[in-house]
Amino acid sequence: MPQMAPSLWLIVYVCVSLMVIFFGKILFFSPHSKVSFSKQAYVNKSKDLMWQ
Repeated sequence: MPQMAPSLWLIVYVCVSLMVIFFGKILFFSPHSKVSFSKQAYVNKSKDLMWQ
């Protein structure tokens, strides 16, 4: 691992932890299944590309 300041490692660790918790809540506690969630995200991306 590269040498970094401990405070920088702490910031990175906190950011990664928050993102994991946030996305974990979206994926695991949503009423839709993961498959439909990913399909919906893919459809939204394709619609955005079409409207450009």
